[in-house]
Amino acid sequence: MNVRNTVKSLLKSVVPENVLRLKRCIGIVRSLHKRFDSAGYVPTQEDMNQMALIRRTYKKIAVLQMPCRNIGGMGLMYQWLCEHRASDTLYLFYREHFDHSKKIPNVFLEKLICRDLVDMEENLSFWLRVLKMCFWKVESLDFGDAYRSGIGISRQFYAGKGAYRYDADSRQTGCFSFTEQEIREGNEILDQLKVAPADYVCLFARDATYYNQFYDERFLDEIKWANELMACYRDSDIEHFQSVAAYLHSRGLSCVRMGAAVSKRDPLAHMADYTNEKRSDFGDVYVFSNAKFFLGDASGIFVFPLLARKPIAFTNVSSFFSAGDSQTEGTLMIYKKFYHPSNDRYLTLREILEIHVRLLQEHREENLTLCFWKWLSEHGYIAISNSEAEINELAEEMLQILDRNVSYTDEEMALKRKYKNIMYEYIVKDEFLAVCAEIGVKWIVKNAWFLESASSEHLSGESVST
Repeated sequence: MNVRNTVKSLLKSVVPENVLRLKRCIGIVRSLHKRFDSAGYVPTQEDMNQMALIRRTYKKIAVLQMPCRNIGGMGLMYQWLCEHRASDTLYLFYREHFDHSKKIPNVFLEKLICRDLVDMEENLSFWLRVLKMCFWKVESLDFGDAYRSGIGISRQFYAGKGAYRYDADSRQTGCFSFTEQEIREGNEILDQLKVAPADYVCLFARDATYYNQFYDERFLDEIKWANELMACYRDSDIEHFQSVAAYLHSRGLSCVRMGAAVSKRDPLAHMADYTNEKRSDFGDVYVFSNAKFFLGDASGIFVFPLLARKPIAFTNVSSFFSAGDSQTEGTLMIYKKFYHPSNDRYLTLREILEIHVRLLQEHREENLTLCFWKWLSEHGYIAISNSEAEINELAEEMLQILDRNVSYTDEEMALKRKYKNIMYEYIVKDEFLAVCAEIGVKWIVKNAWFLESASSEHLSGESVST
């Protein structure tokens, strides 16, 4: 437990909860007035009548700080709303951007998120007065709420207490709902891609192109080192998905290449190139919503199949910080391997998790994913991406699960249990997220060393300080 949580626990034991809540409410309203100046506003009688109605109608007023920083934050916030929205609560929102980018990562997803919310910035002075009048009802919601919810779900998953189920009926679209006009427009996109609903798989290989286009030049210049780390430890190559596309084609399934922007634009066999030919913000949501499953790298794009409740098969997982939480049951994953050429050794799962916990304790205010990759770089580790064979085996296992004809040997079940036990052991040590996913069984059988004990001697000689 970290210091902040320790202090909170001590306060809860001494100060009554209603007093703590009132203090939080006052702090929220004061911070919003400080952030959004409403000086000079004089409410009309109509305004006062509407304020009185709001005061009588709602038990709570939740002010949502919508994270427009990236698609992952937006998607997980939407999932939290879908799971926790209360009918007696009025939901207001304002947008939180990076200073270096005012772009919305996906305008259609924003539209879905805001469909039943009130944009307080459209009448800011009025809503600030409402909050002041009803300050004891005010709550604040931000990405931290979705993050903490994910921590709880992760812990339940690895403790064997279940997780969200994907929709067995592949015609369902989970948290997404579409108008008749949107369905017609979405089906036109599928027709142009020459794919049918539930008969295709969405493929994705992460590269730096989207990142470089989304943020302004000043930001990109400042974090050039971070892009270099991502290129080394996070990114992969769509060419490695060529073999699995051919395999899925042989099984009667089409493949659609996804992504908002990618570096390689050449046509790829057995893949419809949605990214370079038909891509739109609406299409991102609709194409994922009608897929059989998602196969690809752990990146913000995973929120689309997550929200659509589609099965997910993660490739090239390279970090546990914000790699994805709240996953559907049935999710699979396989890792990149971190290899030290001079020592001729790989990091085991326990060693990776031990590094994560220590980095979290020492670098709480920093980007912990980048801290991990920086640690790897400074200590001479290279990342080895998943091979074509490994990706093929992951896709095959996913199809067996979906066809309900999967069976595991005693050895495979033992390794799967050992993996989840190790994950649970570390995920309760501190508040960081892991992907809620079963390990790809063929991958873990071939890499059983991954579950060996951590070498304390090895890690003690390599400080986590960055």
